[in-house]
Amino acid sequence: MNKQLVLPMDISPTYTHEDFIIASCNIEAYKAIVSDVKWPFNRLIIIGESGSGKTHLANIWANKRSVIFLNNNPGYELNETRNVVMENIENLEETFLFHTINFCHERNLKLLMTTSRYGMYKTPDLLSRITSSYKILIGIPDRDIIEALLTKSLLEKQIIFHTDVPKYIATRIERSFFELKTLIQKIDELSLSEKRAITIPFIKEIFEL
Repeated sequence: MNKQLVLPMDISPTYTHEDFIIASCNIEAYKAIVSDVKWPFNRLIIIGESGSGKTHLANIWANKRSVIFLNNNPGYELNETRNVVMENIENLEETFLFHTINFCHERNLKLLMTTSRYGMYKTPDLLSRITSSYKILIGIPDRDIIEALLTKSLLEKQIIFHTDVPKYIATRIERSFFELKTLIQKIDELSLSEKRAITIPFIKEIFEL
C-alpha cells in the first residue's frame, strides 16, 4: 500500500519561540535562554555542533530584549545600552572577541556566545574570560527530535515526501545534528535536480552515495 504523500506548505524558516523543538539534549540551553536565571559575569556560551539550534536559541533570546548581533568586524561600533550576541566565536579574531567581552562586562551588558567547539585561545586573558563564562552543551539528539527536525526542515524547504520517510531516516542515521543537516542538504539538492518525491527507495539511494 502506498504511503501518504506530504505536500509542501507555505512555511518559511523561522526562529520563533513557538517553533523551537525542545528535547532532553537542549533543555538546559533552552531554560537558560527563556528564564531569568542569572549568568555568571552576564556571559553564556552555548556549545553545540552545526545544526543543533544555537542560532534559533540566540534569536529567541534576542527577540525579548535590545540586542546587537556582532560578526568579526572590528569596525562595528558597540552600543552602550544594547546586549550582544556573538555566533561561532571559534571563527572570530581573538582581539575582537576579547574587546567585546570586556566592553560588555564593564557596562553590565549580557553577552550570549555560541560555538561548535570549545577551543583553546592563545591570549591568556581571553582564555580566562572564556573559562569563567557560563557554558551549556547541547548534547546528542535522540531519535524523536531527529524525526521532528527532519519533518520541519522538509516542510520549510517545500519538499514533497512520504509520511514514513522521517521515521525511517531517524532510526538509521547517526545521532548527530551535523549529519542530519548534511543529509537534509543532500535531499534538497537531489529532489530539486531529479524532481522526485522523497520516498524510502530514494533515501536508500542517498545513503548509498
